Amino acid sequence: MRIGIITFHGSHNYGSMLQAWALQTYLEKQGHEVEIVNYRSKQQRVVYHKPISFVRGDVTLASMKRLLMYPQSIRPLYKKWHLFEDFLAKDLKVREEYHTIEELSELNNRYDLLICGSDQLWNTNAPDSGDAYFGNWFQGKKISYAASCGPFPEKCDMKHIRFMIQDFSAVSVRENKLCDLLSRQGVNNVEVVCDPTLLLDRDIYDKLAGDTPIVKGEYVFFYTHLGHSPHYLKMANQIAEILNLPVISEKAYYKRDIINFNHVKRFIEVGPKEFLNLIKFATFTCGDSFHLQVFSILFNKDFACFNGDNDNRTRTLLQELGLERQIVSNKAMNITPSHIGFYDSVMTKLNRYKSDSIGYLIKNIR
Repeated sequence: MRIGIITFHGSHNYGSMLQAWALQTYLEKQGHEVEIVNYRSKQQRVVYHKPISFVRGDVTLASMKRLLMYPQSIRPLYKKWHLFEDFLAKDLKVREEYHTIEELSELNNRYDLLICGSDQLWNTNAPDSGDAYFGNWFQGKKISYAASCGPFPEKCDMKHIRFMIQDFSAVSVRENKLCDLLSRQGVNNVEVVCDPTLLLDRDIYDKLAGDTPIVKGEYVFFYTHLGHSPHYLKMANQIAEILNLPVISEKAYYKRDIINFNHVKRFIEVGPKEFLNLIKFATFTCGDSFHLQVFSILFNKDFACFNGDNDNRTRTLLQELGLERQIVSNKAMNITPSHIGFYDSVMTKLNRYKSDSIGYLIKNIR
């Protein structure tokens, strides 16, 4: 079957690109001809601009600030930018780029099926979201797979989402809460499925991550999707003090932002493959990223999930796998890194979770 996938594949975000690659890879292994719809809105282009850019006033000011205060970060930031673009061009199955819904309409006869998802493409509050991610330009069969509204689905426009998915053949979402909200809107038979990254086994990610660690020695890998996050930096530094290890962060923090966190070290040149490498070879991982938790689990790492008590995405995943104790509340004063000694049990639950999700795809891809 010829399948098109529309998702946030072009965001310079590790989880976004890796979930797109994972769904593409899984479907190809099932014998389908798969292509990711190369839709990148003008807004998204602005959000994921080059390190030095003058596309908008606030971006220009940020660029000038970096040139003046941390010029040595510019070269590694450009390398990071190119690592994302190279992954998109070489590892994702894409063709011509589209920027508007009107342009997308020419794809109507290219696919037998359009899959919307995964990632936060139905987050109606996200600046780079929009109706294109509901496939309203496609006249053929449509289903969603693990679509998400982000950590706070109750803040999204559920009536609009209900309207946009009324012609879907099947609907699946990534979080229990979003499923409940849609059911209250009268959307029937919504299923909760796992993130696409969980459809693949660890050995596939082992190959993608590579066999050689890009950071030598033992370390704690810290990742947050936020910019400057002093509270999370403090929590990561506290874990590192207990473990007596450095904290590796891929953010290009200014020196003044991390001067009080003596364990934090910057390693900026990180694209999707390097992100996997840093998790694979870490001693411990921590942060608030959903996909950091996913890959920590797949690589059987000890980890701490910051703010997981408030984030419905990570809470759904960790509850499903019996890993709630890895959640660290933002209100926690003291953090004790915990060891996960029962990954055999976790993998058994994960395989069951994955099996149900695979069943959804088999049932609806016909």
